Amino acid sequence: MKKKKTSEPEKQIEADERNIVAVDEAYKEAGFEDRMYLFWHKYSSVIIGLIVAVFAGLILYFAVLFLAERREASIRNQYSEAETPEQKVAFAREHTGHRLAGTAALEVADRRFNEEEYEEAAELYALARESLGGHPLAGRAGLGEAVAYVMQGRSDDAERALGALVEDEGVLQAVRMEAAYNLALLAFENEDYDRVRNLADRIGEEDMMGLWSGRAQSLVDDIP
Repeated sequence: MKKKKTSEPEKQIEADERNIVAVDEAYKEAGFEDRMYLFWHKYSSVIIGLIVAVFAGLILYFAVLFLAERREASIRNQYSEAETPEQKVAFAREHTGHRLAGTAALEVADRRFNEEEYEEAAELYALARESLGGHPLAGRAGLGEAVAYVMQGRSDDAERALGALVEDEGVLQAVRMEAAYNLALLAFENEDYDRVRNLADRIGEEDMMGLWSGRAQSLVDDIP
């Protein structure tokens, strides 16, 4: 009986079947492409989720940035359109905390102070101080607020405001020294002469420009 001859295609199929090896994480001889396939097969959902999250975060960031720029442009336009004191005050109250609100409030506060409307001036100076934050003008607003309290006879409020300015190293030195001099004036009126001397000494030590040290010393010379 003749042996059946195996054709070349059948031999190739049999050879291929013999060489088939299951490629998984336990297969130590897996090549780079096989390992990449296994990694993608295992972590593809995580990678896709991270990519989606990153793009969503970028879209949200630029959306927030765009809205913030639009809001800032709107506030600047409203500031430029506020011409009367009443409009400026309304703008300052609506946008409390914004630097332009502080600028508007400070402008009207100075006007009210010159008109001897000290109660409203003090309120607007306080609003300006709050809105200006760390800006140098915040110290001047605080000083205006304190002096407006003095003009109303509100000595306790004035001392509190002036004392805060004197101890705030973030405030311009000229403002701090003027606040210290006004504190010395209040102390002189209250006949607290020891405090007058202490404040005058401090002004003399810290007033590098000499704007207030001479006036403070004059108070000391006038002590009975």
